[in-house]
Amino acid sequence: MKHEPTIQIISSLQKSAADWFSLWGFTGLEQQVQISFSNRLRRALGRCYPKRRSITLAACLKSESLCFLAEVLCHELAHLAVFESHGKTCRPHGPEWANLVRAAGFEPRTCLVRETLGTPHTVQQRRHIYTHRCPVCQAEWVARRSMHNWRCSACISLGFDGPLEIEHSSGRQGETP
Repeated sequence: MKHEPTIQIISSLQKSAADWFSLWGFTGLEQQVQISFSNRLRRALGRCYPKRRSITLAACLKSESLCFLAEVLCHELAHLAVFESHGKTCRPHGPEWANLVRAAGFEPRTCLVRETLGTPHTVQQRRHIYTHRCPVCQAEWVARRSMHNWRCSACISLGFDGPLEIEHSSGRQGETP
C-alpha cells in the first residue's frame, strides 16, 4: 500500500501526542488534534494552528529519524497546550512552552535545524535581495523585493526628486549580498 508509511508515522505520532498531553495534564486532547504533512512548508519544519487544533509538519520530515520528527511534533504540540491553558497571553517560545518541551524530554529550541543530523537543510532557499541606492547621497536600503515607489526622503527634503537606483542580487538565506 502506497500510503502505509505515512499512516504508520501518523499513528506513532498520535501515540506520542497522547503521552505528552497526558504528561502535561491535557488527557484526551490528542483526539481533537489533526496532524498532517504538507509539501508547502519550506521555511519551517512545522506549524501549529491552535484555534483549529491542527498541526502541519513539513513532508520532508517523513524521511527523517522518528526521534527528530517527534521533537518537531513536541515543539508544535507544546504551542497548542500553552494556547489551551493560557490563550494568547503567553509568548510563543516563552517559559510556559519551554517547561512543557523540557518535561517531554527535549531541550527547548526555537529553531530546529536538520543540519545537526548531517542532513542537508532543504528548508533554506535562495532569496532575492534588492539594494535601493540614492544616486545623489548614496544612501542604501535593502529589501526582499523591488520597491519602485521608494524615494530618498533626505534628497526630497532638499528639493530633489529622490528616485532610487535598484540593484538585484541573489544570496543564500543568512548571507549578506
